[in-house]
Amino acid sequence: MRHFLIALLTVFISNTFAFDASKLPGIEGKIIKTIEFSDSTGKNVIVLADKETRKYNSYYGDDVTNRELFAYLFNINNGAKKIWRIYDFEKDCIDDCIAHFYLSMVAITDLDKDGISEIWIPYATVCTSEAVPLPMKIIMYEGNQKYAMRGLSHYLDPTVKESNMHPDLKRRIGGKMDEALLSAPQSFRNYAQQLWNKMDGKIPER
Repeated sequence: MRHFLIALLTVFISNTFAFDASKLPGIEGKIIKTIEFSDSTGKNVIVLADKETRKYNSYYGDDVTNRELFAYLFNINNGAKKIWRIYDFEKDCIDDCIAHFYLSMVAITDLDKDGISEIWIPYATVCTSEAVPLPMKIIMYEGNQKYAMRGLSHYLDPTVKESNMHPDLKRRIGGKMDEALLSAPQSFRNYAQQLWNKMDGKIPER
């Protein structure tokens, strides 16, 4: 049965739909990726969206950029029921405004083989004009249970010597798991660390 559920996750993951995802209730921003899958809870869809606005800021005397990220899970067995929503942002940015998902690294797993999918949403947010460490996050849901890993990437510029970094900044390099993830099965923690390492040193695709 467990092998069958894993096969379902593989077969029914898709970026195309038999319905218009934009008509799902409560979607904010512009849809940039949709993933449909099935597990023991039935048929589901993940929706990733973002929103960018620019406006004049009198304090800076210039335009600033606001970027917002939205991620949703809907169960679509009968109608559309929103299970959870993720929201994050970078606002009032006068430099390079990064608030993007690592789209190719969004993942659906069933590591504990219970038939309920774990959904991994990795992204980064920062406002900067330099190749500084990126504040990165991994938010994972299994059902309604939320898990998170947060921290800073290593420098994107390989010529920077991190040994010269300020101690307070150096201590923040690397991902820190929240209490829920620290108490989760070892397979969850292993996957989170592997995903973090894959993200580290990379700028999000979008």
